[in-house]
Amino acid sequence: MLIDYHSLHNKRGVKETKKILTGLFGDEERLEANLKSSLLVITQVPEPKKGGSDDSSDEEGIEALRSAFSVEDVFATEQGQAQIETFDPLDKCIAGGLKRADLIKRIQELPALDNASEIFKTVLNLEDEKKLREISQALNKRIQDALAGKNYAAVHTHFTTFKKLDRIGHDYVTGLKGEIIRDLLHVIYEQRHQIQSFSMDDRFSDAETLLADLHKMREALKTLPECEFIDNIYKESNRFLANAKQKAAERKAQEEKIKALGSELAQKDPLAAQIAEDLAAKEARVAQLNDSLTAQAKASQEALDKLKAAQAAEIQKLAAAQEAAIGEERKKIEAHQKALAADYAAQLQKAEEQAQAEAAQQEELLKKEAQQKAELQAQQAALAAEAEKLKAQAAATLKDKNLTEIQGLLGNNYVGAEAWVKLGIQVRQLPQVSDKLLTEARRLQTKGEQPLLVLDLGKSIQEIERLCKAKGINVLSTQNSRGDEKLRAEACYTAPGTDCPRWLLLPGSDHGVLPGSRNKWYHDQVKYMEANYPGYEVGGARELVTLAMLKYLQDGTVLFPRDPLTLGRCKENFQTGGWGGNDWHICLGHNEKPAALGGSAAGLVVDDAYDYDYSTRGLWAVCPFLPARL
Repeated sequence: MLIDYHSLHNKRGVKETKKILTGLFGDEERLEANLKSSLLVITQVPEPKKGGSDDSSDEEGIEALRSAFSVEDVFATEQGQAQIETFDPLDKCIAGGLKRADLIKRIQELPALDNASEIFKTVLNLEDEKKLREISQALNKRIQDALAGKNYAAVHTHFTTFKKLDRIGHDYVTGLKGEIIRDLLHVIYEQRHQIQSFSMDDRFSDAETLLADLHKMREALKTLPECEFIDNIYKESNRFLANAKQKAAERKAQEEKIKALGSELAQKDPLAAQIAEDLAAKEARVAQLNDSLTAQAKASQEALDKLKAAQAAEIQKLAAAQEAAIGEERKKIEAHQKALAADYAAQLQKAEEQAQAEAAQQEELLKKEAQQKAELQAQQAALAAEAEKLKAQAAATLKDKNLTEIQGLLGNNYVGAEAWVKLGIQVRQLPQVSDKLLTEARRLQTKGEQPLLVLDLGKSIQEIERLCKAKGINVLSTQNSRGDEKLRAEACYTAPGTDCPRWLLLPGSDHGVLPGSRNKWYHDQVKYMEANYPGYEVGGARELVTLAMLKYLQDGTVLFPRDPLTLGRCKENFQTGGWGGNDWHICLGHNEKPAALGGSAAGLVVDDAYDYDYSTRGLWAVCPFLPARL
């Protein structure tokens, strides 16, 4: 809630603020209970006078503003005082004032209301409340008339409509809903009581009529949550009637039996005949008493119905009187509200004029601030552009220098963009040649190796094969020692492309495989690589095919020759055809039968390694350099 500093002097602003907050929360008690979730911010506070001490005036300034609230006001309490702050939209230096960032943080730290839906529920004015009462009473009358006329489908329809009104949360509607539910329950339980009463009096025809009516009521009302128990009431009443009928039949049979015995005894014994006559007289008397009690119960019920009707008429009379009183009170309140509205409109006009003047001044200040900010941003953008330009120049210089140096260092072992051009692919910009790459190449040369550097554009085997076939070059042969067509399709071709250009460096002194890795099992080859070539990894079939094809295109060199027979063991393994395992890694190299390669010396054959320590199977290992940027 924002309040103007100048409104504190005549206390009018404080009173209006309290009035607004009290109306928002419903009453003063709720407002005070939820003060910890409220924040009162004072604006338009004058700047401190020049020459004053900021350290000594800030706390005194905010305390003076807090003391402007009277003792009886909720913001005069200890909790209320802690919820008062000062703030200026332009972040001026005011006494104890918060900056914009501090105010936002302060608001975010306010605890949430525990019962917001209850506090801010729908509030009705007098006219709305009157209409709500009229609608509720009309629906209630329809429900009562439908109950009296036993039109239970109409009861269901009208009560469902009435429950929609109860969503407003008004006490009158909620209370009337409770009365309707009690009336429904009374009718249901009264019906059950009458069925049981008629059943005990052997008035089975009347009981069956009421049971049929209860069945009709059940079918119409059982979908209402408030009446879902009616199904059990109906079943219970049906069972009670059936049991009563059965007992009556048994009793009648017993009476007939006793009568027959009485006749038999009368013939044999005069005294027994006299006893039978006395019993018959007593039974007649009991029947007469039952009829009398039934008549009395009926009269009592009629008297009760008349009493209910009289009570309903009295309630309607009282409600009409209450509505008339409310109407008179509403007229008084409306007259008072009109007077307040006129006074408020005059004050609002004055406040708007003052606000417009202050807004014009603030707009001018904001324009100057925006202009200064734009100029600063333009300067920062110019400096950033210059810095990026210098950075790009430095990177280009370093890249050109390193590329020239690596080409001179490796000579024909540098396989770059020229080989890709022969496949019809133009490389717009080479990845950066890092100092780390140069260092590793020199290290290999120092060890007596022949480092080989190739540009890997991340193309898949299928893409390379498509490009090579256009040049008449056979990339892979499906011929192998087992004649298994699946080896190529499922082992090699599962290696996907990466679309991640990078440099691959490897020792080239042993026909493309890692020097010293022959005559070893796969796991021993990996351990040998990790111990002697840190930073290297087992390469895949895709990288091996890329290097073999590019090197062949560049200078006709066959990296994996037939003499000596050399096969590069890759990271892919066989798990096809129900044989093979995780350690059976595929090998790529040249076939010993050139005719199987379609007459092309560049073709590669797919073979398996059985993970034995073959002398022909060396580990295919590469050292990748990332990240690379094109």
